[in-house]
Amino acid sequence: MNKYTSKFLLINDQINFIAENKIEFKEFDRIFDNVLKFLKIRLNDYKKIRVYINNGYSQFKKNKIYIGISKKLEEEYYLFMLFKHELIHLLIYKYFGVAPAIFWEGLPIYLSDYQYRMKYKNINYDEYCKVFLSLINLNKLSYILESEKYYARRYDYRIDIQCGSFIGFLVKKYNIDLLLDVFKKYEKPTTTNPVSNINNLLKSIYSKNLEELEAEWIEYLKKKIKLNKNLKNKLKNKIFYKRIPIKQYHCKFCYSPLRMKNQICDVCKSDNNIKILYK
Repeated sequence: MNKYTSKFLLINDQINFIAENKIEFKEFDRIFDNVLKFLKIRLNDYKKIRVYINNGYSQFKKNKIYIGISKKLEEEYYLFMLFKHELIHLLIYKYFGVAPAIFWEGLPIYLSDYQYRMKYKNINYDEYCKVFLSLINLNKLSYILESEKYYARRYDYRIDIQCGSFIGFLVKKYNIDLLLDVFKKYEKPTTTNPVSNINNLLKSIYSKNLEELEAEWIEYLKKKIKLNKNLKNKLKNKIFYKRIPIKQYHCKFCYSPLRMKNQICDVCKSDNNIKILYK
């Protein structure tokens, strides 16, 4: 194991990925600094974040980031993409709060996955959504508004691409401050108050509910994004689900995996028979 100390981080490279691939580990700090500036976060009484690079899953827990990566990976940008994605989760949770998965996952997807793939692979999520729209393969956002349904359908890559494009549209048109207000003011459902205020909240912030914002995004795709004919030809014969099935269950309240539908969650002990009302 190699250890690195930087301005913001304590990095534990458990698979010696940085040394073997001769990666400039100071890039982590540059990413960190850029994210702080974009999210307008001022650090007070800062405690360095521990970063673990291994062969497991990418996630954040409290003040730790885990980056799961293969030693055989040739493209180092992927390491930084995963780090930036989890860093955004950690900072959003710490300084702003949570929101439904469309927003919770959509923001790091837009700021990290989308932008890295655009830079290094010329993969444009907006162009994909334009093609999905033309092929009648674009899912409605209300279809994945409930976070447990988002995660249960995320194996279909359209879900992340759509959310990244949609959140990117909101950031570009309305700026990041309004989106951060969604995280600050969202009231997460609980078993004692099984109500999500997301549509009322969006109306108070954007003067539009999710359906109206989605219509604006689709209009943006139609008018501002050029149809990539090569991409359309590539995808036109690909078979997509018309309605993506739920292949696994997640808790409605903490989104942890469930062994069966409507059970008591092993993690947060919530009763998943309780229905959540969306206002």
